[in-house]
Amino acid sequence: MNGFFGSICENIFIFLEEIYYDIVRKTSFKPKSKFNWFVPATDIVCSECSNYGQCKHCDSRGEQSIRRCQRTIEKENYGNLQNLDILEIGCGAKEKGGYIKALVEANNCRWTGVDILSTDLATHVCSVEKMPFPDKSFDVAIGSHTFEHWKKPHKALKEIYRVLKDDGFVSLTAPIHLHGEKDFVLGNFDKIQNILLKTGFKIAKFETWRRKHSDLPVYPLNDYNKKYLRKAGIFEYDNIYIYTVHLIFKKQEV
Repeated sequence: MNGFFGSICENIFIFLEEIYYDIVRKTSFKPKSKFNWFVPATDIVCSECSNYGQCKHCDSRGEQSIRRCQRTIEKENYGNLQNLDILEIGCGAKEKGGYIKALVEANNCRWTGVDILSTDLATHVCSVEKMPFPDKSFDVAIGSHTFEHWKKPHKALKEIYRVLKDDGFVSLTAPIHLHGEKDFVLGNFDKIQNILLKTGFKIAKFETWRRKHSDLPVYPLNDYNKKYLRKAGIFEYDNIYIYTVHLIFKKQEV
């Protein structure tokens, strides 16, 4: 019975949600089409690949296309780190995580993983907004597809700044138009960069991966993605597709 009534309630909720967003669409919100960037993005396109399943640069051929970009970013940026103290934020569980840990430990780095949930991979269970580490503990902080979920990114970045060494840096990847907080669903890069700059960081790299997909097939939207787009005020999906943004930022020189 609970399953039956739960299904009815869910359908009612979806129906009311559609009415609400239809009213919003017809009356008020118009999504932005242009943004003023503080740092122009470098667009990364794999021109040697016409099929996501045949990309010779990717190690994860059986995974989703956006995951292949994620893995390639990780390999290119973390594969040469040696003998450093690494903090991975939102490391997840062994079932889907562990790639960054294996990558950096192969080069004698000391890996620490934090997650808000207790998992079989995390060494510490905590929020990124309050971590149990002394000041200046890590050389590098990494967040792979986690930045977009932070409810208080300014507070989280302040905490990351605290635990980083003076010459440390942060590397974050996040999907655009997929899910998470509104600025990531909209692709509002000026606001994302503004958060970083207000916390004392200096942006060293800003890349979008497969934003200009050229002859590559786009990552398809589904009902899960469209729900987040509607909440952000986007109701036309013809020119919307999912891609990845990668940012590296460093502590300001003292």
